[in-house]
Amino acid sequence: MMIEWLPFSDHPQVSAACFQGWALCLRGDYQRAERQVSAAIRLAEKIAHPGTLALALLFAAALYRQLGHVHLAARHAERAAAMTGTPDLQLWQISSQCILGWQRALAGDATGLTLLRDSLDQMAELNGRDRYQRPVLWYSDACIELGELNAAEEYLDQCLVIARERTTLFLPELATQLAKVRDLLGHPANEVKALAEMAINQSREHGNRHQELAALELWLTRIEPNDQQAKESFRQLLSEVSHSDAPVLTRWISLLDRRLPRPVGAEG
Repeated sequence: MMIEWLPFSDHPQVSAACFQGWALCLRGDYQRAERQVSAAIRLAEKIAHPGTLALALLFAAALYRQLGHVHLAARHAERAAAMTGTPDLQLWQISSQCILGWQRALAGDATGLTLLRDSLDQMAELNGRDRYQRPVLWYSDACIELGELNAAEEYLDQCLVIARERTTLFLPELATQLAKVRDLLGHPANEVKALAEMAINQSREHGNRHQELAALELWLTRIEPNDQQAKESFRQLLSEVSHSDAPVLTRWISLLDRRLPRPVGAEG
């Protein structure tokens, strides 16, 4: 999920609150997830340790990415960036810059992708970790938004290889994103379908309602729009999660009312 190589920044109580918020999001309990990360930020503010507060702010940004709140994610990243300018917090600073680059890329600014790539290079140099072990999905989002589909495919494919070896919680989202990218690139339908099935099956195995909804959305918009069983599963899942004003939930709810005669990718 977030950064695990800064033990001096991880106040145990704040870390636990952040991870609980993340788990609530994956379970589809969105309202409690937002309240949880807000509580983690307040606790970190009370502790008054910069690294701990940066941790909480970037967890909140990651949650808002999942919910589609681009501006809220960027706002938390801006706050983290403003308070992590010292050498001991450099990795938090780089992580904040990743999110700010992501926001710029989603607004159509190609310099955001450049900032993201520079940040990934800096992070790999500083922590010595293989860049594909800990996926930075801000980067793949930016590549997709700016039409850098080959770069997105290469990155997601490498990350997915490692995620499949370890069956990590990243696997469903990586598979869903890669399926979308390969569909846009015109890969054979069976490749796209296999990735989507992997995402759905792994989400169910993990009890990850959030990513199961995302994978089913892909299925119903790009693979089998008239799959009534998938649509019923999608409807049932939506009835089980807590609703909010999150853009992703608005999009999912509207999908149930649409009739797609063919996959949206079929037009090329």
